Amino acid sequence: MTYEQLSIETGHGSYSIEVKENHIYTQLNGAFNEQGVSNWVQEMKKVIASLSPEPFTILVDELKATGATPQALKLANAYNQWLNKKPLIAKAVVYSGDMFKAIDIKNLPARQEQNIKFFNNSQDAKVWLDKEAKRIG
Repeated sequence: MTYEQLSIETGHGSYSIEVKENHIYTQLNGAFNEQGVSNWVQEMKKVIASLSPEPFTILVDELKATGATPQALKLANAYNQWLNKKPLIAKAVVYSGDMFKAIDIKNLPARQEQNIKFFNNSQDAKVWLDKEAKRIG
């Protein structure tokens, strides 16, 4: 299944979501507050529902993300708790540096249940996700 690429500029962070087969690619740009994360979560849930009941992978590209408010991080953790109940094969997260990775690790403990790996570029992340999808599926 192919999902039309979606790009949204919310004024509270922007994002894009693209689906190719059972791989979800999402890019986060700028600074996110609670409203920006809420918008992104709603769209991600729609995309994941469209793939149900098939297992899927997610690549989150945060190379152009510049941060998130504490409320936004709380909402993102709740989304990850929800995601833990879905047939997620693996998730790759691409960061521009260790600071954003450390903030997320501290504030998103729900991700500890996920098959997750961190990268500094999307190409390596995609290779790993493909391997995980073949290994699991």
